[in-house]
Amino acid sequence: MSYKSPISNKGVRPMPIAQPEMEQLVADLSTTSEKIRTLGKAGYSRSQIADFLGIRYQHVRNVLVDAERTSGTRTRQAKPRLGVTSATQQSGSPLKISIGAGGQFALSEETMRSAGLREGDTVFVHATEGEVQLLSPRTAMQQAQAMVRKLIPEGVSLVDELIEQRRREAGRG
Repeated sequence: MSYKSPISNKGVRPMPIAQPEMEQLVADLSTTSEKIRTLGKAGYSRSQIADFLGIRYQHVRNVLVDAERTSGTRTRQAKPRLGVTSATQQSGSPLKISIGAGGQFALSEETMRSAGLREGDTVFVHATEGEVQLLSPRTAMQQAQAMVRKLIPEGVSLVDELIEQRRREAGRG
């Protein structure tokens, strides 16, 4: 008795694989696992790696997931979903990301951690001539305070002035 899959590949063309580039990357490697990890780090998808090496997708997935567990970092970028592109960053280095559909992008966990951000946090965007800056709420507050400090003369307390103004208004009422 044979099982026939209800899923058909009819009409679906496989993605072209840059075999010369892939062959170059794995030429000196002896084990399949080394080849999988190297191709994963180079950014190839799991299915591209499986097709290129002629192995099962699950084998590729298991090797890459195990590599992530042991190293504590992702071996390749997560596949973008719904127009969101993600990227990873070396600590202290500039981050290069691609902007997806609708202007969406994602930051790596390491980048968010170093900026003091968590999923769901609000960030402030400051855009000027060819530059976009994302600010954490704390950094945005510090910058706003610095701008206000420049406008207030030395020795003047805005708090004291506000309290005095409120007292005067309360006395009138």
